Amino acid sequence: MPCQRLRFGLKNWVATSLNGSFYPEGLPPEWRLEYMAGLCTAVWLAGDQVGEEALAAIADAAPSVRVVLEWPLSEAGVATLCDWLAEHGERVLAVVAEDDSPVPERFCVVSPAAIWRPNAGVAGSPVGLIPATDNLRELRAWVDTFTSQREGGGCALLIDGDPPSTGTLERLRTLLEVMGW
Repeated sequence: MPCQRLRFGLKNWVATSLNGSFYPEGLPPEWRLEYMAGLCTAVWLAGDQVGEEALAAIADAAPSVRVVLEWPLSEAGVATLCDWLAEHGERVLAVVAEDDSPVPERFCVVSPAAIWRPNAGVAGSPVGLIPATDNLRELRAWVDTFTSQREGGGCALLIDGDPPSTGTLERLRTLLEVMGW
């Protein structure tokens, strides 16, 4: 059975290019994650982004929002995360880490090389990264291919790139809605 729940978002939600063009003018930086979690159902947190404010924003987001954590974390990040996981561990869709990273066993660990990308030949990954595109047919093909390669469970498709493409995000969100995701 293919992916049962598809989530979506931007990988690089902290890009300064999003200020004023995506995030409303004057939105404080500490509110950006909360804003993103209100529009998307998946959030990528790089190791240096894991902290009390970020984790609180995820905990306060809609119940459908999941996080993809990128390991390694700072020492302070690990301590903060351990406390948070006790109460909100179900929010973690996957941890992106090298195979020898000290990630708690209960989490789905995906090595960076095992992240699904169009035409990369990876199968079974709960995490996918796609580039910007204006082509809806291409976007639809990527969604179909990504969701069919994942057996059961949830998965997250995130738009990669710097600067991130908010146009692709909007097209992906609309397409998923039309497709019934």
